[in-house]
Amino acid sequence: AHRTTLSRLFAMQMHISPGKYLQQLRIQHALSLLRGGRLAIADIARDCGFSDPAHFSRVVRQATELSPSSFRKSL
Repeated sequence: AHRTTLSRLFAMQMHISPGKYLQQLRIQHALSLLRGGRLAIADIARDCGFSDPAHFSRVVRQATELSPSSFRKSL
């Protein structure tokens, strides 16, 4: 199927765009790793597909209203 068709069908079924769905998966994985408390935040950002730690921090803050380090400390 054409990429546009696939994106449209995905969005119709999941009620979210493929890009936003992937970002949600990345965030959930990152929060899980932050809960584990063993890896450095920069390593978690990289491992979850965020090439820029500052962008990762903004995304985590949007999802949790906390910075990655504050989220980790709040647990």
